[in-house]
Amino acid sequence: MELIMTTDLEKSLPQKIDFNYDAIKSELSEKLERYNNLVVTKDSISAAKKDKAALNKLKTALEDRRKEVKKDCLRPYEDFEKKIKELVGMIDAPVLAIDGQIKAFDEIKKAEKRADIQGFYADSIGDLAALLPFDRVFDQRWLNTTYKIDDAQKEITDRIFKTRNDIGIIKAMNLSMEQQVLDVYLRTFDMSAALAEKTRLEAAQKRMEEYDAAQQKAVQEAAQEPKTVVIDGTPGHDFCDLKPGDRVVFGGSPVTADIPQEEPKTIKVIFYDTTEAFRHDMRALTEKYGVRYGGLK
Repeated sequence: MELIMTTDLEKSLPQKIDFNYDAIKSELSEKLERYNNLVVTKDSISAAKKDKAALNKLKTALEDRRKEVKKDCLRPYEDFEKKIKELVGMIDAPVLAIDGQIKAFDEIKKAEKRADIQGFYADSIGDLAALLPFDRVFDQRWLNTTYKIDDAQKEITDRIFKTRNDIGIIKAMNLSMEQQVLDVYLRTFDMSAALAEKTRLEAAQKRMEEYDAAQQKAVQEAAQEPKTVVIDGTPGHDFCDLKPGDRVVFGGSPVTADIPQEEPKTIKVIFYDTTEAFRHDMRALTEKYGVRYGGLK
């Protein structure tokens, strides 16, 4: 099929549209010259308005004629264009139908190729299947007709090897935060991101250990400071907390007793007018330090 033009455009359509262009231009140039330097005054404003109306009338006449000529020239083209578009529309329908079938065929080929690639993945992944699912490995570019399936299989093999090796490196570190580091790696499959998480967690752990050590030191220092316990017979004294260096004052009297750090020795002390609470606290104190006593009831 071939489009054959039976109309000779060079003969049927005017190659040039002639009119008295030069004559009109010459007359316009002569008559319009006076308007170039025209100054409208109160006395000449009426004449200026008439001149303006006459010029606009001439302009309108020229434009109207131009549009008529254009319409006459376009009339055969518009008919020609309409017929050509009708023919193109007839061609588009089967082209679309063929294109749809080609795309369907391509989709089938892509599905087959994807199945082959996924089968290779299943045969190669081993115990990493749960950690490295197929969707995290698959690359849509592999389905292009220009992409060789051997190249896709090589990428899968390399990816599996790298993942297994990276996980082995992390486990070999014997980290206390191993699971957190592995979580980051399995989320990103980026070893640098996993190591950055390791550094962050180690820094946080170090800060916590330093804080705990400072807290423990503060408690120990507070516990080592000597204290004075006044025994006045009032229930509630906790003699079990006494330690070497503490001072015990009986009844608010100036008599004090240091608890020195020295070899055990036997002493005799007589308490007068004791109460049940006092005797209870003294019993607890002697039991705390393993002191034998006699006659205390």
